[in-house]
Amino acid sequence: MRNTTKGPVIKSPDRYRIFVSSIYRKIEYIMVLLYLCYHKYKNYMYLFIQRMDTNMEQLLTQYIQSLNEKEQKAYLIAKSHLGTSFNLQKSNGFIQWAKTNNINILSSSK
Repeated sequence: MRNTTKGPVIKSPDRYRIFVSSIYRKIEYIMVLLYLCYHKYKNYMYLFIQRMDTNMEQLLTQYIQSLNEKEQKAYLIAKSHLGTSFNLQKSNGFIQWAKTNNINILSSSK
């Protein structure tokens, strides 16, 4: 009879146990590597994220400074009325400003 199942053919319970334990060992190995990489490079990750945040803050201040008086009033009203749900990075005006100034906001944000 021909085996129609995909994957390795395991006939005995011992082989199955060995197969499963080898998979678990590989998973444990990968988890340990990820853990070590995280702890080795976490300071670099924090610095990278901080640098991205400062870049975005600079872009946002440049955008706010480029607004005319009417737009600045609208920005302040929207910020006060919407509170924490207001996100200048996702506003249509900021996205359009970034496009016209050839700024890639995806590489500057988190």
